[in-house]
Amino acid sequence: MGSCRLRRDEGHEASGKGYIYYGFLHIARYSKAMQYIWLILLVLSFDCALAQSNESVVVDYSYLLNQCDSILNVDSGDCYAKFNRAVALNHLGKYDKALSDITYAIEVCKDSVSAAFYTRARIFQKSGRYSNAIDDYIAAVNLNERRSIEWDEFFQIGFCYAQQQKNRDAIECYSQAIDIAPSEGILYYNRGLIFYYMDNKKDGCADLNEALVLGIKQAQQVLEDICN
Repeated sequence: MGSCRLRRDEGHEASGKGYIYYGFLHIARYSKAMQYIWLILLVLSFDCALAQSNESVVVDYSYLLNQCDSILNVDSGDCYAKFNRAVALNHLGKYDKALSDITYAIEVCKDSVSAAFYTRARIFQKSGRYSNAIDDYIAAVNLNERRSIEWDEFFQIGFCYAQQQKNRDAIECYSQAIDIAPSEGILYYNRGLIFYYMDNKKDGCADLNEALVLGIKQAQQVLEDICN
């Protein structure tokens, strides 16, 4: 399967369902005295998850943290409390503590190992440890034979590869995400910008145009800047 080592062909039914994450790859070009400066800004916000109903998910992570602490004061080995505390700590930017809790959950919460790996991948990703994140995303999928692979998982791995400037690997992942969810404009947007960054203007502009058609408004300005 190449760089995106998710086993789509081993018992998984492809699906475009699940949460939507606002993850935008912005590449803007600025000129100054015949010099070009590439500004690569990849923004992935785990706080901006939207349910399929398009209703915003709002969580008070400080409150969640306090609730988990209360449970753990009574039972220090409650793996589910540690699981949820890891989620709270991650959103509060306390990554090392979050990793400690979620690693404990991976080892102890035997019926939630796949979800725990996915959560740890998000913590690694948010804290800039992209190789670790990729490994955990793949582990999360491969440990759960009964769930469908969703485009978001390819998207997240592609994002991590892009952050590492492994652009061909990122394109492969975004392409596989597009196979699952061809109507998700953000996938074309990210892939198009990477194509352009790799001096493939033709494919880059085609993807950016498709992103605009599918509702990614940010693509309009980029198209005007680099494709006209």
